[in-house]
Amino acid sequence: MSARKRPLLLSRQTRNDLRDIEAYTLARWDEQQWSVYEEALARALATIEEHPDLGRQRPELGAGLRPYVVREHIVYYRVGDASILVLRIRHGRSDPRRTSRNAP
Repeated sequence: MSARKRPLLLSRQTRNDLRDIEAYTLARWDEQQWSVYEEALARALATIEEHPDLGRQRPELGAGLRPYVVREHIVYYRVGDASILVLRIRHGRSDPRRTSRNAP
């Protein structure tokens, strides 16, 4: 019997993070580069949805918080009984301790 699939939900801050990543990529490079990066992020989110236990829990960052690395960014998420909540997508150089403070 397979595990029940939980829907992946994006927090408002995650949607803002994605818009910021898009704006930065378009300003720094071009639309083609954004398309490549957007596809990598989409694949990562699909992987998290299919295999939510891939990211190792980081309790020092917040209860149940899990990171998943995607190129230059880290997706921070929590696995709940009913869903998987993506809290933030932060650049790998950013302070991960700020993630849990800025999450809803």
